[in-house]
Amino acid sequence: MAASKQEVKRWMAKNIADFRDRTTDEYDATGLAEAAAAEFDMNQVNGPLDDQNHWIWDIAFEVTEAAGKKHGSVRVAAEDMG
Repeated sequence: MAASKQEVKRWMAKNIADFRDRTTDEYDATGLAEAAAAEFDMNQVNGPLDDQNHWIWDIAFEVTEAAGKKHGSVRVAAEDMG
């Protein structure tokens, strides 16, 4: 059974601190999405990480953006920006 958006978002929110760069105070949305995909066994070839429109990216950005407003800025890898 596939993980729900709510389950993935809860996991991301719980683990967001692990994706904060202690030097720059930036959050890594890409790393968060990749870790969540691994946690929920969603990191297969041609899976969510290969689909730039998959909801996992939206949730990762939403969670890192919310955390960034509290602590600093958000970093998204250049290759993910098209």
